[in-house]
Amino acid sequence: RQANAESVALSTQKLLLSDVENASTAYWRWCAIGDRSLPLVRELYDDPEEQPRLAALRTGAFLGDPIVGKHLRQLGTDGDLGQRLEAAELMKSLPQDPRTDRTLREMLNDEDVEVRLRAYEALAERNDPLMKRTSVGGKFMLDQVDSKYPMVYISQSKMPRIAIFGEALTIEQPITMGAWENRLLIQDSRDSDDKIEVRYRPARGGGARILEADITVGEFIESLAHRPDSDDPRPGLNLTYSETVGAIHAVWNQGYLASDFKAEQDRLLA
Repeated sequence: RQANAESVALSTQKLLLSDVENASTAYWRWCAIGDRSLPLVRELYDDPEEQPRLAALRTGAFLGDPIVGKHLRQLGTDGDLGQRLEAAELMKSLPQDPRTDRTLREMLNDEDVEVRLRAYEALAERNDPLMKRTSVGGKFMLDQVDSKYPMVYISQSKMPRIAIFGEALTIEQPITMGAWENRLLIQDSRDSDDKIEVRYRPARGGGARILEADITVGEFIESLAHRPDSDDPRPGLNLTYSETVGAIHAVWNQGYLASDFKAEQDRLLA
């Protein structure tokens, strides 16, 4: 109901301040009213009570209020764990602002892994210009972000993705490993110190393919999934997305990747 919107927004504010248990109701009412609720919502951005403040901040983010950005950036930097998680989630829907993107990049170095992942998701949603994003053969997106906490993150929300935290993340050497009943074998290259030799034999039969790949994780992943053609004749094994994920997980699981390995399913279960 849009009739008397300002009056309804005011009565909603009073309802919330009289009983903070009405926070969810207030949030949905203000969102339904739209921008006409913002003058009253803004009054609560600094409210000392957490529930009214969060209801107001969530509303401001939903409605794209540029003023709410200042408060969310402060929470993302100085808030407790719950507040930092909330701030990262809300900032992804804010209007474009270099200060918001900068705060989210700083949150990639947060001590809590979930904060780092939410900051990455927000930056991906906002198409952060400083994120290195590559489409690998149309199979998946390979995202690389700068973080002092090395990690590989697997996600399939909206599109298949592999995200690498830490631009200098490399495969540990010396390496000698096998996976998939030794259909995948990886060892040090005999010709170069910063290369590894990958030998792969398809499950459906056929001869083994041998690839010399870079130890940089991003380059290694691209080599696994790349399909050589006339437009891009670089060597590659043409693995599927799931095979590529399985290969990098095997490298990590056998101790040759000094990083965390997180999958979206694990976050949902947690």
